[in-house]
Amino acid sequence: MNKKLPTKEDLHPNTKFVTNILVRILANSKTLDKASKEIHIRWKDNDDLLRQMFKTLIESSDYKEYMASKERGFEHDREYLLRFIRRHIVNFELMHDWLEEIGIFWNDDLDLASSMALKTLKTVKDNDDDITLMPLWKADDDEEEYTRNIFRKTITLGEASEKMIADNAPNWDADRIALMDMVILKMALAEAQTCESIPLKVTMNEYIELANYYSTPKSNVFINGLLETLFGKLQAEGKINKIGRGLIETSTGN
Repeated sequence: MNKKLPTKEDLHPNTKFVTNILVRILANSKTLDKASKEIHIRWKDNDDLLRQMFKTLIESSDYKEYMASKERGFEHDREYLLRFIRRHIVNFELMHDWLEEIGIFWNDDLDLASSMALKTLKTVKDNDDDITLMPLWKADDDEEEYTRNIFRKTITLGEASEKMIADNAPNWDADRIALMDMVILKMALAEAQTCESIPLKVTMNEYIELANYYSTPKSNVFINGLLETLFGKLQAEGKINKIGRGLIETSTGN
């Protein structure tokens, strides 16, 4: 039997990554541990995924560059960890598959979650013992109130909106319109009628963008044409009234 002697690397391993200051803060974070338990996502529950992710990372030029660098310090450690996350971890396809198995909406939320994670890491200081997670809603804006309001108004106006959509959709019965298209149309109609400070053109563009992202390839054209018709009729009936910023560019024509 051939006896294998330890290599120089075995005797003197490069510990730069495992001693990365920000990595150590995250590894010991009670806040992060508590949050992961609350949403029932624990990386250690999928060791195989972590091994494959780490193997992909250490084979990357970014990782090799970091490990070879003689530079030390918190800012250096954070700069490369953020790069690892942006370029390798967030885009790791096996992680996407795993998240989708946990919940079908995770992949839709991944961009926002990744952005919030990166912003959170940028707030950490080298002498911190723990991290502070970003809140889902900003304390000084009305995003949460708007979301709750548009949800309620969409449901309240749902029956009337569906009838209006069916009456004005050329060659389409209501039950033949894609469910996601119907939801987007109802939300757009609710916003147009109840959010007085949002210009119609802004509403039009935002919901067409939602159709581009969530619905079929031809949905944006269908929704654009139908909303132009519906908004025009609602204006003629006096059901759309704008004030302040909402008066800006009220025409829905191209």
